Amino acid sequence: MQQVREQVDVTDLPSYAGLEKVVEALGEQFGTFHSEECTGLKNALKQIEGHAPGRVRLSDFYNKSRYGVWGFREKIDYLRTLGALDESNVSNPQVIIPNYVASMPQCLKASGVYAVCCLECEDLMSHIEHKIAAPEALPEQLVGLVEQHLSTDTQEPRKLPPSLVERLTEVAVHNGGFVPVHGRLFAQWMHHVFPRECPYPQEAGSTSPQTPDEWMKESGQSDAQASEEEMLQHIRPDDTCPGCDIDFEVDIPWTDTEELLMAPALTSAHSNRDMLHVLFGSSLPLEAQFVLCSLALVVLGRLHRNRLAQNKKNGIFKQKCSV
Repeated sequence: MQQVREQVDVTDLPSYAGLEKVVEALGEQFGTFHSEECTGLKNALKQIEGHAPGRVRLSDFYNKSRYGVWGFREKIDYLRTLGALDESNVSNPQVIIPNYVASMPQCLKASGVYAVCCLECEDLMSHIEHKIAAPEALPEQLVGLVEQHLSTDTQEPRKLPPSLVERLTEVAVHNGGFVPVHGRLFAQWMHHVFPRECPYPQEAGSTSPQTPDEWMKESGQSDAQASEEEMLQHIRPDDTCPGCDIDFEVDIPWTDTEELLMAPALTSAHSNRDMLHVLFGSSLPLEAQFVLCSLALVVLGRLHRNRLAQNKKNGIFKQKCSV
C-alpha cells in the first residue's frame, strides 16, 4: 500500500479525491501483487512434480501438506469438483498444477461481485489473441506463434514435436480447416504445449468452480479439507506406484470433444475470408476486409429495406395479411 501511495500523484487533488485515486490504483495493481503468492504456490508444487509435466501425484500432494507451508489438504471429491484432478490412470490420481493454482480455494474473494485469482495462461493467450486478431486461425499460424513465444519454463523458443503439430491439424479438420482460438480443443492443445501454465479444460458440466463453503453446502460435507486419516489412505510409505512407468508425455489426457464459445454459425469467419480472397486476392489487409464486410452488410440491408418498401407499395403485404 505504501509503495502504491508513493507512486500515485495526488499533489493537485483534495484529500478525499487523492485517497480515492490511491484506492483505485490499489485495486488495479493488486492482481500483480497477488501473483507473487501464486508463483510461490506453483513453485512448491513443481518441486514435487511427478514424471508427467504439470502433474503431482496425489500421494505426494498430501504428503507435502505434512511438512510444507502450504495447505494441500483438499478432499479428493473437492479436487474432482474443481477439475484439478487427473484420474485417467485410476491407480495413480494426480493433481493438475495449473488447474489447482487457478482454482477457487486459491482466490481472494474481494467482494460479492468478483474474486482475485491466480493468472494462469492469460499472458500466453493474450499474446495469441493480439497477433491473430480473429476468432480463428490456421494451424501453421498458431504453431509459429507458440514456437516464437517464450514460455515461463524455458529461456529460448521451443520447437514443437510433430505429434503436437499433427494434433492441431486435427483440431482444424474438426472445424472446417481453421482452429477456433476460444474452443476447448485449442485450450487442450495449449495445455499439452504448456502443461505447467495452461489449465486442462475439463468438459462442460463435469466440474464446478465452487468455493469451499459452496461445495460443502451442495455436497453436505462438513469440511472441504481432508482429515489425517483420509490423507493417509492415499499417501504411500514408499515410492511404489502401480502404473507409473508409462510414458507420461503421451499419457496426458486428450479427448476429441469440442466446445465453442460461440455457435458455429457465428464463428465461421473463414467463409467470409474465403469470399474476400476470391474477390480481392490474399494481399488484402485484415482491416480492409472488415471494412468491406461492413459495407456489404449496409448495402444488403438497404436493398432489403427497398424491397420491403416496394412490396408494401404493390400491396403484397396487405394481400398476405388478408390471407
